[in-house]
Amino acid sequence: MSGKLYGVGIGPGDPDLITLRAKRVLEEVNYICYPRKSEEESGLARDAVKKTVDYRGELKGLHFPMTQDKNRLRRSRESAARRMFNLLQDEKDLAFITIGNPLWYSTYNYMLNRLKYYDDFELETIPGVNSMDACAARLNLPLASGRDKIVVFPLTSDPEKIDETLEGYETVVFLKVSRDYEMLIDRLKKNGRAETSYLLSHCGREEEFITNDLDSYRGNEIPYMSIVVSMRKSQLNLFE
Repeated sequence: MSGKLYGVGIGPGDPDLITLRAKRVLEEVNYICYPRKSEEESGLARDAVKKTVDYRGELKGLHFPMTQDKNRLRRSRESAARRMFNLLQDEKDLAFITIGNPLWYSTYNYMLNRLKYYDDFELETIPGVNSMDACAARLNLPLASGRDKIVVFPLTSDPEKIDETLEGYETVVFLKVSRDYEMLIDRLKKNGRAETSYLLSHCGREEEFITNDLDSYRGNEIPYMSIVVSMRKSQLNLFE
């Protein structure tokens, strides 16, 4: 009989935002698997757990390369899924930890897709605080009120799609903004929303920075763990 697999969201990187349920599970399982980009990297998720959780299980790093090569991605995900399933044998319980919420743009989603081919184990997903909510809390900024519409938008290089989204939604949370940051600033300016937008990176961690002056970071490398929250001026007036 196989053990139980837990998909555990540990929040945006701030160890204090790991939930009590996540902490309890991580202190009980036999293995804690964590994603990392290279063999040398410790992994942000693992670092957060080590600061907060009194775990007894064995830590297992799983390599997920940062690449657009679909074959490499497929092979790494299949290898990780096989390794996790093997660890679940002999009634051993395993937690796969991920930054944020495990079902939001997460490596855990790919693991679920691969592990569905193995049906001899129990599964439970434990939600975590996502980066969008953590950043809104850091700003003390209500993301929506009344009948406001909100959308989460992984940044695209299509300027017309960005314009359409800014026009249709009171609040837009842009993810993966390091891709085309300067183009995004241009679209926000065109739509009159640059002054009511915020750039946040590494929310809740020592290297955190927050700014309302998006132009000041033109030409700089924007960290991968960054988002831009854009609101209409009329919304901000409600909160003054």
